[in-house]
Amino acid sequence: MKFDSRQVLAAACTALASVAQASDFSGNFDLTPQARAFLDKRVERLHLQSPSRAVQASYIKVDNVAPTLTAFSTGKTDLDSSKGAAQLLVNFTASDDFAGVSQVTLWVQNATNYSSNFATFAVGYPDKTIKGKLAIDASNLSTGTWSITSLQVSDAAGNGRVYDAAALAQFGGSTSFNVVGASGDTQAPTVVSGKVLTPTVSLSALQKGSYSNQAMAGFSVTVQDTAEDKVSGVRMASATFCSPSAYDCLSFTNAESARGLGKAEIRMATTPYYYYQPTGDYKLTTLSVTDFAGNSRMMTSIEDGGDTDFSTMFPSTTITLVP
Repeated sequence: MKFDSRQVLAAACTALASVAQASDFSGNFDLTPQARAFLDKRVERLHLQSPSRAVQASYIKVDNVAPTLTAFSTGKTDLDSSKGAAQLLVNFTASDDFAGVSQVTLWVQNATNYSSNFATFAVGYPDKTIKGKLAIDASNLSTGTWSITSLQVSDAAGNGRVYDAAALAQFGGSTSFNVVGASGDTQAPTVVSGKVLTPTVSLSALQKGSYSNQAMAGFSVTVQDTAEDKVSGVRMASATFCSPSAYDCLSFTNAESARGLGKAEIRMATTPYYYYQPTGDYKLTTLSVTDFAGNSRMMTSIEDGGDTDFSTMFPSTTITLVP
């Protein structure tokens, strides 16, 4: 025979009412210490709430405390990216008071503070104490010195705690490492082609399918990544289209999430300042592309002091804003 857990709780409350110290006509009652202890155990087992009773969610444990990092150390800190399995290994132990540790994420950054990388350890099933390893693949990093900038531990209830480099150093592990090796990705990606997706944008128009969002300007660029050995992959592209005065510009940027793609199209969008953006022609002024190893190529138009003729690369380099 199956029992409805809510009926079981209701029956328990009814039985306990006989040992209650006091009750009112709404059915609310105070319990003797013995009855309260009995009901505590039942509610904890059933994970129920009874809004019409005095015994409510206070008997359900809610985890609102972030987990804690209890140990941190690093393995070999001189990595040769020309070798197949060159990885920075990070050892950690983390604990949580109730819901359980569910994820640990580590961020690293190179000495120029331009490129970053990260690794995530997904626990699979949360536990109060987790001991594991994180690995940063050196083949995806440019040569030079890298630093561990932060580490975050999260629990299954959504609480998170971030440890910066200074806090991690307190554990005694190294927060910097070196990547060497002539092989690997040391070449900046190149632009293959591109297209202005919205030659004309009205400042008063609404985005297709919306009754409140202003229309966006769009730009697409196809990027090719290269390397002596293994490409790290196309990562990001940014572009600016500026007015003749150069005081007003449209800024575009977007990133590719998949690593290792030798060629990728990156589509970008931006919304002009509603009514405040001056109308007229905005020409492609700068374009930069970056790979996952941190190699970057910046191009500036000849009209703006650079050496790139964007008109030879794209069918159109102008976005026109109209009222």
